[in-house]
Amino acid sequence: MEYLGVSYSAENLPKLDPGFIPFGVWMNAYRQGAAVPLAIGVERDNGYLTVRHIKIHGTAQMAEADYRYVERYVKFLLWSVGGFRVYVCGCSPLAQRLKAAYSLTGERKFDAQFMQDVYEVPMEVVDLPLEQCPKANESAKPIGGHLKGCRIGFDAGGSDRKVSAVIDGESVFSEEVVWFPKTAEDPDYHFQGIVEAMKSAAAHMPRVDAIGVSSAGIYIDNRAMVASLFLKVPKDLFQEKVKDIYIRAAKEIGDVPLAVANDGDVTALAGAMSLEDNNVLGIAMGTSEAVGYVDDQGNITGWLNELAFVPVDASPSAMADEWSGDIGCGVKYFSQDAVIKLAPAAGIQLDEALSPAEKLKVVQ
Repeated sequence: MEYLGVSYSAENLPKLDPGFIPFGVWMNAYRQGAAVPLAIGVERDNGYLTVRHIKIHGTAQMAEADYRYVERYVKFLLWSVGGFRVYVCGCSPLAQRLKAAYSLTGERKFDAQFMQDVYEVPMEVVDLPLEQCPKANESAKPIGGHLKGCRIGFDAGGSDRKVSAVIDGESVFSEEVVWFPKTAEDPDYHFQGIVEAMKSAAAHMPRVDAIGVSSAGIYIDNRAMVASLFLKVPKDLFQEKVKDIYIRAAKEIGDVPLAVANDGDVTALAGAMSLEDNNVLGIAMGTSEAVGYVDDQGNITGWLNELAFVPVDASPSAMADEWSGDIGCGVKYFSQDAVIKLAPAAGIQLDEALSPAEKLKVVQ
């Protein structure tokens, strides 16, 4: 099959989604014959910088394919690594086009605004010659994996919240409660639900030595920078009551250590512990998609890891994500959205009046 002048293998396409164009397959086909060097750098907090050296075709005939490849590659880096500044080195026309796209009025305005909110500085795309590409500066840090003592584990999902009380690695209490954080405008609803869960777990232990939180969204120093759980909370109340919501909730339990991590990182860490191995990619497929990675030293990377917005389908007719407005993103392929999307093609009829969680239960 062919897309933007690039022929790719159409073997093993999913029967329930025949229009699917696997971005990785298309990307590998695009790279055949590409010979013009290009470098992309993405800078995030504390001066950390990820750099990738790639090649494009650089011809008039392949201009749209070049742009599609580089724009999707930049988007992949932004949502996997995170960053507020993108360096495009070696092709000024592509850099200028990306600068327009990743502006607050461009086609990728959601991405630009999101990164600006996360890092609290304006996002920008910088056009540089290839030889002036900045050098990479990466980081990683150890987190979690401790079992001794009396610990609370709390998981904030989009459809339900889960909490466990663990003593020396053994669960002594667990609870799962349905809640509706993504439709609640009052952050006190979220706060009270979190505190209630933590107190339920604390009641089953003689003391609390530490609290670990797994939550969808982006967290820096235990603070919520952006999270779909609080999608309906007004911006002023988000700043006032959501950014430090887990810090405030933990203080209701006592002055104990707290660690808040993206549920993808927690999944990767749990996988590494279970497998007793490193270099583990963890994917949490729930209300949305969360992803984390544990490196060869058993550390998490400090990357954004919001792969719900990473492109996986290159098809121009791919389903759009309601939040970002972009098409072909991971959230529609690795979550309950994917189940709901494909159910009719599998002969499973779903009542449109049902909530997403209820539709998922029908399929299950």
